[in-house]
Amino acid sequence: MNKYLAFLLIIAILCNANVIQLSGEIMASLSIRLNDTEKAFIEDFAKMNNKSVSELVRETVFKSLEDEYDLIELQQAVKEFKQNAQTYSLEETWEILGV
Repeated sequence: MNKYLAFLLIIAILCNANVIQLSGEIMASLSIRLNDTEKAFIEDFAKMNNKSVSELVRETVFKSLEDEYDLIELQQAVKEFKQNAQTYSLEETWEILGV
């Protein structure tokens, strides 16, 4: 099972979502509560972008999660760099790479 599929299953379990399997592919169904204004906004935005609501929400959620993950990774890298800051000049880098 790939990481993406495992991630979807975890989300489905945490959200008490319905999980179904179609033609070998596991699909999860999530429910979110929106007021009428929020629902209309999402539907209109999806229509403007020629996407289904599911597609728009799925893409938006994963983009947001990926951005958050990247930020966490960056913060960890900066922390590690500050603990053992070692830099190289361009010339040193070329020498290390044998260029």
